Amino acid sequence: GQILTNFLDIRQLGSQGQTAENLEKVFKQICEDYGLKLDNLVGICTDGVASMDGNRSGMVTRLKQQYPGLQSFHCCAHRWHLAAEDTIKYNELNQLKKAENVLLQILHMFSTSPKNSALLAETHTLDQTEQMSIKRLCFIRWLSCFQSVKAAKHELIAIQKTLDILILQKNASALGLRSLTTKKKFITSLYIMEPVLELLSNTSKQMQKADLSFDQVEPSVLGCIRRLKALKDSNTIEQSIINE
Repeated sequence: GQILTNFLDIRQLGSQGQTAENLEKVFKQICEDYGLKLDNLVGICTDGVASMDGNRSGMVTRLKQQYPGLQSFHCCAHRWHLAAEDTIKYNELNQLKKAENVLLQILHMFSTSPKNSALLAETHTLDQTEQMSIKRLCFIRWLSCFQSVKAAKHELIAIQKTLDILILQKNASALGLRSLTTKKKFITSLYIMEPVLELLSNTSKQMQKADLSFDQVEPSVLGCIRRLKALKDSNTIEQSIINE
């Protein structure tokens, strides 16, 4: 038969929260509401959190005790994110974490103040340059991380010019942020993060395709690793910095 993919439902967990017992209760209620027989359930995919997949009392473990034929899977896209998230915690990559914090400060500076946002738009008008919307940095979605870094890199000169205006207006926050955005390490981090996050984002999107089969996951991951190694061994990033 044909495999169909549908968004079924989303429910509040209520006062009992994310306990395994409550998750099981809510899951079963959803199935009952839509006339889905749990005897026909053959597989379940989760984000791997303990209340879902815990070996002793997670929701999936509880369901398997009632339906022994049930197969469970940890979402491969989520595992991909967790692996990369663990990687950036290494001390060698601490500068990239610092760059993420600067990006959050930039977002706060211009997204929470209509005045600052208008000044940034005015800078583009005076310079006759195209403006790219500053994206929120969301650490659970590679696509938004990539888009955020890409926008910050594109907007960097206009951001610095706008911060100069705000400094003349005695804006203390702008003074500190202006210093951070001109540091060589921050600028280099943007040039490193953009192509790397693009590769990670594209691989994550491949894993989220509705027609993905599990035998495609490993080649997709290995292909991304090869492209990352090729990027490291080339002088693409260094050349990009020199050209701009």
